[in-house]
Amino acid sequence: MTPEDVARQLPNYRRIEVWVAIGALVFLLLLAEAIRRRRLKERYALLWVPTVIVVVVLTVKREWLESMSFGLGIYHAPSALLLVLVGFAMVSLFHFSMVLSRLLDDRNTLAQQLGILDARCRALGVEVAALRDGREPAEAMQDGRRGGGVL
Repeated sequence: MTPEDVARQLPNYRRIEVWVAIGALVFLLLLAEAIRRRRLKERYALLWVPTVIVVVVLTVKREWLESMSFGLGIYHAPSALLLVLVGFAMVSLFHFSMVLSRLLDDRNTLAQQLGILDARCRALGVEVAALRDGREPAEAMQDGRRGGGVL
């Protein structure tokens, strides 16, 4: 029996279920591989796993999808599945926007701390140069020699 024969025997919606199950399995394997190679953190994978599970469940349990679409007033049941996917995408985008905002704040804080440390290093350089010359570090800071006057 060839794959074409099997495909002819299944109704259209069953073929879709098979393809969705195969796609979900491939996606979960890719997700696991990305986590294993440390290209994706587990906490971000937790956003994708429920999405895949919900899509598979609503595809396999077609009556659940149809009752959900009826409850939402959607005539075509696959449109309700699309609505669920768009909802998950919105939640994911909102989460990633919050993560990005926090990273931008952290970057600004780090840049400020780096500027302070750079100023302190230059001031220490002036003090070391003054001690090598046999002068008091305070004098070198007042002279403004070699970037003096910083902190």
